[in-house]
Parts: sequence; C-alpha cells; structure tokens
Amino acid sequence: MKCKSLTNKGIQCNSHAMKEADYCFFHQPDAKGKEKVIQAAKKGGKGKRKITKEELLNGRVIKNADDLCELMNETLSLYNQRRISEATFNSLSMFCKRFIEILKQREKESSMKKFNELNGNDSSINLLDYANLGLYKP
Repeated sequence: MKCKSLTNKGIQCNSHAMKEADYCFFHQPDAKGKEKVIQAAKKGGKGKRKITKEELLNGRVIKNADDLCELMNETLSLYNQRRISEATFNSLSMFCKRFIEILKQREKESSMKKFNELNGNDSSINLLDYANLGLYKP
C-alpha cells in the first residue's frame, strides 16, 4: 500500500506505507513517528550499518585474557545483532583463537623458565616436577 501523504504539488507520495500504518516512514503524522524521522536524520543512515573489523579493533589494546574476553563478547553481541558480517565475525574469531594459542605458549615458556631457574638449568629433568608445572602430561 502506498503512503497517503500528498506532496506540495498535490501528488500522492510514492513510498510504501509502513506495516499497519497509512503513511511511510517520513510522513508519520504522530509525534512518535516524527521523532523517529529526526533520529534517523541525525544518524545519517548509519543506524544499522555493518561495523567493520577495523572499526571494532581501532585503538583497542589486547594485553591479556580479560581484554580478549571483552573483544570476544563484543564481537558475539554485534554478530547476534547483525551489526557485523559473518566474514568479520569469522575473522575476529580466528584472531581470538590465535591469540589464545599465543597466551598458552607464553605461559608454557614462562613455566619452563621458572623450572630451569629452580633447577639451575640442569639438563637432568625430574619428570614429576615437570608435570607439576603443567609442562608434561604423561
């Protein structure tokens, strides 16, 4: 159904009326409808646009697991709201997975360093001590 509003020349508006309404988005006669038009104009059409990976990561510093969890939560939330594309979601998911692998590797290296310091860099390693540090899983 077409919008019932008339233009300044007396011609009917060509836009389709909104669901269960007689007017299009721009010609809503009630105050609530006009407020929506004003808000949409202020956003400049950016209200529901997709957010890029660069925008999501811009200026973000990820130093630890908490920072990574925050990024993962925000990414999942934006994906569920359909504010980021599936490709962006997948890309950020792969980034997070790789970052977790790096954190685990650093943790292992740190444990190895502590172990070597405790044993004075002795090449004879007690596997039980090694397992207690979480570096060896029999």
